[in-house]
Amino acid sequence: MAKGAQAKEALIKRFATAVGADYCGEVDKKYYFWSVENGERVQIAVSMTCPKTPVAFNGNGGDLNFEEAPALPAANTSSPVDMDADEKATLERLMKELDL
Repeated sequence: MAKGAQAKEALIKRFATAVGADYCGEVDKKYYFWSVENGERVQIAVSMTCPKTPVAFNGNGGDLNFEEAPALPAANTSSPVDMDADEKATLERLMKELDL
């Protein structure tokens, strides 16, 4: 079995569990999912490879010890910015559309 085959299989099972019925299946080493774009259902094909050499990313956690992480900066406590009439109208419209 090729390197990463079992890892890809395990990962796709996790994806399929997470999206439920939106997982379609596998064809020609591509995994197919349903998603929505602009209110229309579209199918997304995902292909996976196992890199020969792992790629390092900044901020991915890596071998960091989060127990010794520095304290976060204090939250911004400044007063909120006043909105003009157009911004208030847009906010009210969005709140109504989103049922918030």
